[in-house]
Amino acid sequence: MTPVPASFDKFCPQWVQWFVELFNFVKLLVDYSSPSIITPVAGFNVSPTSNFLLLTPAGNLANGTIILQSSPSNGYRQSIVCTKNVAALTLSASGSDTISVATTALSSGVEVNYVYLSGVWYKLS
Repeated sequence: MTPVPASFDKFCPQWVQWFVELFNFVKLLVDYSSPSIITPVAGFNVSPTSNFLLLTPAGNLANGTIILQSSPSNGYRQSIVCTKNVAALTLSASGSDTISVATTALSSGVEVNYVYLSGVWYKLS
């Protein structure tokens, strides 16, 4: 038997939170369905075309540049993963956007995440 809430006020926020989490999960699945997969060489310069960038170089790289999208919608997330190490990474924002904490190197298999809010890319992990 389904429990009946004693008060609608106590019941509603739980359902709202559940729907928000479900929506975000479905959005994540859709967003990651078409990743940007690039095989860079030393001195690479790439701009992701989706919110998931997968770099698959043949070996470790000395340096490279990633330019984040210009003025995406607020809440847009950018994930970056490399299958090898990149010793010196330049992470740049496009246009007048800025980056709060720019990643300076990539370690093999370690995902780096940013979220865009009002002209600033904030590092999440």
